[in-house]
Amino acid sequence: SVLAPLKTYEFSGRIDHQLSKNNTIVFRSFGEGAKTYNAGLSGFDLPSRAYNAQDSDATFRMTETAIISPTTVNESSFQYIRRRSKIASADASPTVRVQDAFTGGGANTGNAFNHEDRLELQNFTTLVHGDHQIKFGARLRHVRILDVSPGNFAGTFTFTSLDQYRNTIQHVAGAMPSQFTIAGGNPAALVTRTDVGIYALDDWRMRPNLTLSFGLRYEMQTNISDHGDIAPRLSVAWSPKGNGKPKTVFRGGFGIFYDRFSESLTLQTLRFDGINQQQFVVTDPAILSQAIFTLGGTVTNVPTVQTLAAFAQPQTVRTTAAGLKAPRTMQMAASVERQLPYNTTVSVTYVFSHADRLLRSRNTNAPINGVRPNPALGNIFAYDASGRLNQHQILVNFRSNISKRVSLFGNYAFGKAKSDTDGAGTFPANQYSLADEYGPASTDIRHRFVLGGNLKTVLGVALSPFLTYRTGVPFNITTGVDNNGDTLFTDRPSFGTVGQPGVVVTRFGIFNPNPGPGDTIIQRNYGRGPSFFVTNLRVSREWTLFDKGKKSKSGKVAQSSDDRNRTGTNSPFSAPAARGGGGDDDEGGSPYKLELFFQVRNLLNHTNGGTPIGNLSSPLFGDPVSLASGFGFGGGRQSGGNRRFRWEATFSF
Repeated sequence: SVLAPLKTYEFSGRIDHQLSKNNTIVFRSFGEGAKTYNAGLSGFDLPSRAYNAQDSDATFRMTETAIISPTTVNESSFQYIRRRSKIASADASPTVRVQDAFTGGGANTGNAFNHEDRLELQNFTTLVHGDHQIKFGARLRHVRILDVSPGNFAGTFTFTSLDQYRNTIQHVAGAMPSQFTIAGGNPAALVTRTDVGIYALDDWRMRPNLTLSFGLRYEMQTNISDHGDIAPRLSVAWSPKGNGKPKTVFRGGFGIFYDRFSESLTLQTLRFDGINQQQFVVTDPAILSQAIFTLGGTVTNVPTVQTLAAFAQPQTVRTTAAGLKAPRTMQMAASVERQLPYNTTVSVTYVFSHADRLLRSRNTNAPINGVRPNPALGNIFAYDASGRLNQHQILVNFRSNISKRVSLFGNYAFGKAKSDTDGAGTFPANQYSLADEYGPASTDIRHRFVLGGNLKTVLGVALSPFLTYRTGVPFNITTGVDNNGDTLFTDRPSFGTVGQPGVVVTRFGIFNPNPGPGDTIIQRNYGRGPSFFVTNLRVSREWTLFDKGKKSKSGKVAQSSDDRNRTGTNSPFSAPAARGGGGDDDEGGSPYKLELFFQVRNLLNHTNGGTPIGNLSSPLFGDPVSLASGFGFGGGRQSGGNRRFRWEATFSF
């Protein structure tokens, strides 16, 4: 194994200033960063393939709130997000890939970096008129990304077997790699995107126990031709008893929501336009035999891009389909919430989502019976918006403050989701027929369960356990062979029977990797990965420093009209309350506090396997070759899910 040390940092700060009696301004900044050594290694990689990665993320935000009148509050905000990342390859030599054995040489990422800057300007007004609370406003966002990615600029040699590589380094006559690929050209790409949203929302308190909310939102963005995204929202909240604090509240709502076409996809279309970067694929023995390989996985005498002009391939081009529209989701929800004894709240919610215009990729120049529609061009990978999804969810939540020392919370979710795409990078098995693509979505996780709480013990020590469980995630099963000649390995097998020639028997079923006409092809995402279970624990203790028992001077907080006109039955689509004014904190005692905490992630050190290999041609089919990640310190930066410990001290004032 190879050690992969990780260094992280976090920062945050806030300044509140009262400009006048009715105006406040708040400055906030926060961010984090990490540096990882020896990153990027997976199952078959030699240590030379490692690279060092560094990233940082900082947010600066300014918010000004003005109480214009006793019934009107206006808020303006500006936000700037600065993200930087870079990868430094420890070994700049070509990659040597021996299939199903090892991968040596350098990391084919090269020395890459990404600079991302995001600006956001928003203004909204909240006013109260009789029984109506009205909110309207606008948001403007702009992003600029400079990305330098010299991927495979050093080249990659491919051997189909370990014997072929062994014979090559022993200089056996005629032994050489099967293929050499290398990229060249301009590694830099620059993209910008601007989007705007205008909205209005009215919360109408028709009765003390009945609130109706309706709103309308309009969105548009650059980089696509879709400029008519209109999103209505409607919801209702009702309590059977109109007097006092309601113990039961029924809610329901419907809304249309849009996803933006990501600037990262536009970046791909700029980089792979067939001009900026060139790809060379060499299979000529006269060229392949010139390279000299060593037992340690290194190679010398590598051909350069300049000497390979004759081997230039028809370039794979990334495009956006004409008339592409932003993905759209129509969602309906209904819920009931009930207050129970012992300060316990339970809610049950049903959510139905139907999405259309979802993104996928298609090779629009894939060969038909061996002949491309446009023989002069290579692959044309187009992003289009022809996908769809249907999802049903039942959500059960509870929260209980049993006493001042004990509190619990938890939720359970049952879900069922089917779609014909899992995102912009999803290719169908047949580029010219999508009929067989509708199957379990990647989000089709049947059961999820979360349980947590807080227990205050002796000496002020707080224990906070947190448990998470979910059933397996679907994964796609493929033949591992390009059966239909579209240059993509997305072909799926058909169902087979015992004794049938060439079938593969697995714990997921019996499959025929060479389906014939009339055979039933398995559905997309037919396999199910392992379940996920993790238990975390946080132990903390807080001290108040320099406390002499004095009480701070109470300051008056200017109350917005929204605070004086709460309905008590907020709808699922209502906007957060707008608050204004400011003042001294009414808490007594010293403002200086010190907190120490000890945290354990994956307390039981339970092994959570990642997504299994879905390639039927692989000897590792059905087995995870990595651990599930995303719950370690630093979130997605972690490559593994093993038990981790963390100690931290926080001083606040």
